[in-house]
Amino acid sequence: MTSKRLLSVLIMWGILGCGVAVATEADDVNRVYTKLRAVLTENPDASPKTLAELVRGDLRAARSCSAQLKKRLDEPGAQGDAFRMLHGKLEEALFLAAPGGGCEQGVCQRLLGCVQSGCWDKDGTLFVLERLAVQCPSVAKVHHLLGDRYLAQRRAGMAIESYKRGLALKDDSDSRKLLEAAQEMMAQYLRKEPITTTSAVELMGKERTMAPKPGLRRKVDVEVAIQRQILFDEWSHEIRKEYCAELDALGLAFKRESETAKGLGLLIEGHTDRRGVLEENTKLSLQRAEAVKAYLVKQAGIEPSRITTQGYGPARPYDARDTPTGWELNRRVEFKKVTSREPTEDNR
Repeated sequence: MTSKRLLSVLIMWGILGCGVAVATEADDVNRVYTKLRAVLTENPDASPKTLAELVRGDLRAARSCSAQLKKRLDEPGAQGDAFRMLHGKLEEALFLAAPGGGCEQGVCQRLLGCVQSGCWDKDGTLFVLERLAVQCPSVAKVHHLLGDRYLAQRRAGMAIESYKRGLALKDDSDSRKLLEAAQEMMAQYLRKEPITTTSAVELMGKERTMAPKPGLRRKVDVEVAIQRQILFDEWSHEIRKEYCAELDALGLAFKRESETAKGLGLLIEGHTDRRGVLEENTKLSLQRAEAVKAYLVKQAGIEPSRITTQGYGPARPYDARDTPTGWELNRRVEFKKVTSREPTEDNR
């Protein structure tokens, strides 16, 4: 943050610290304001997901707080700038936290502008686009950009659905090409090509990202990952025997590469389908990742500290279809290369 930005934030708290308290006598409104101020004092660039979660538990009070701030937007100088800044963030948080329906075009376009200018990290951007797809389903650009994010994460089924929705609303040459890339990715996945030592070594030697198609105006960097995910039976974290040879090949390749690349690590991400209780699915997804880690440590002799696990539950489906086939594709673990110089996506 620049010194000028920091100064404006400090000025804002000096003004608002008494401004809203005087403007309203409602304790719940002051409570929302105090929480919001605390978050933004610590991090003026707090993610939209953080702010949306802050107001989601008390939407009525948050709306009242926004109304109080709106009364003072016309004030001049630093004081007016402070009120406008805080009101804008609260307005966006309320929009993203709402249950669904009722697109506010001004807020939508403001958030889309931030998405395109890179205001947030990858997780923050994905959260905003997924919420916009719910709030503003008729805005084509939302679906086009959401497809880009899904494709970047190699979630081909989700990308295909998003691009098709966007193209049904408005044609876009980039999205047509990227839809083809997502369909090619899905076809490769469905061919069930096994992991081999050669393919795993190739993964370890690649850079972090790769572009899916040349000549695109919208740049989409697709994460380098082993496309052949390991699938699981329903409600199980037991590794199927059919995947043991593939895990052996992956373990051997990683063992070889890690002996020369001292910072090399492997991230194993576990996932579930959407059925069942969220907490149980989150636990199950981590158990799946941990089961694969235990296998690689035991069978390939990989140092446990080189393998990181993460469980996402049903939060990151590969396929959008609510069918037995879609559920099966979502019950998976995925592999990504990480290095000591490069944090995992969850820590960006």
